[in-house]
Amino acid sequence: MNFKALTLTTLVLLLTACGGGSGGSGSSTADNSIPTSTGGDSSDNVTTTPQPEEPSTGDDSSEDNNNTGGNSDNDSTDSGNTDSGNTGSDGTDQGDTDGDNTNNTDNSDDTADNNDDSDNSAVNEAVYYANAIGQTGYGLKTALSAIISQGHNDRGYNWDFFNANDRDRYFENDNSILDIYSENPSAADPYNFTVVTNQCGNYRGEDDCYNREHAFPQSWFDKDYPMRSDVHHLFATDGYVNGRRSNHPYGNVGSASWTSRNGSRLGNESGSQFNGTVFEPIDEFKGDLARAYFYMATRYESQIANWQGNGNADDVLNGTSNQVFDLWQLTLLKQWHKQDPVSKKEQDRNQAAFEYQGNRNPFVDNPQWVNEIWGN
Repeated sequence: MNFKALTLTTLVLLLTACGGGSGGSGSSTADNSIPTSTGGDSSDNVTTTPQPEEPSTGDDSSEDNNNTGGNSDNDSTDSGNTDSGNTGSDGTDQGDTDGDNTNNTDNSDDTADNNDDSDNSAVNEAVYYANAIGQTGYGLKTALSAIISQGHNDRGYNWDFFNANDRDRYFENDNSILDIYSENPSAADPYNFTVVTNQCGNYRGEDDCYNREHAFPQSWFDKDYPMRSDVHHLFATDGYVNGRRSNHPYGNVGSASWTSRNGSRLGNESGSQFNGTVFEPIDEFKGDLARAYFYMATRYESQIANWQGNGNADDVLNGTSNQVFDLWQLTLLKQWHKQDPVSKKEQDRNQAAFEYQGNRNPFVDNPQWVNEIWGN
């Protein structure tokens, strides 16, 4: 007997019995590599497809989600929306009104930040106004002018911003157009406008339709852009009352020749050096309009000195780029600013304007800057 051959045969049998049982039958080759730890994930060879990020919807302050206007307003090209042709049937001079007589509908379900590629939904005011910190007097005004001019994006003259943001979410809270010339803040409104449905259109009297009031009349800046479309001084208003205001300065009326149904008045200025016709809104919105004027004086600091000769702008402007206003008007604006402090409505509208056109009204954010620039 060949013991060497037996010994080898026995060794093979022993190795087969000890090492081959766990893999079942067959000719599999043993893997002698040392396994590495995968941290509990056994699917090392699986390619994971990244999940898409949630789409950003922005911080849309508009609640105009049910508005289905659909057709864009072509007023950005001034087609059919000149300032002529807005004479009421009573023969009154409609003056500096907007002439929105084509009854154009709007893209009001396209909210402001959906129309803008930039994300202005949040702002750190300390960063935004950083270059103004430490400035005083007219130097502060110049610094603010640079800040609010840099990010300003002219969006054209259309209905989008007003139909989305000039809505009553503060008084009756009925989501109708918040018209500063018909709103009654302490009782029921005399009438209401439905968004898009009641856009002007021709008008014969109050309650016919709403259009867009340039608080700073268009004739004062020769209807030029971006002033004409700058929403910081544009407001949704009753078309007829807008026409009665015309391009008269704002002021305190002594004896009224005409009064709107919410108490806004037209008449001679009382108690100042200006002897002429002025328009006085109700107290609730006097501060809003004053701060819109301070915004215009600041945003257009480099241009406004040249506007004094336009229309009747000489009634209000003094031909300078620093003080900007005649003393009677400056005194009035500071009084209105003090008597009617910044409201939640103004703050919301300022943020909406920032999201829409990329700049802010610094006097809504920091009311104390009025006194720091123009004195007490």
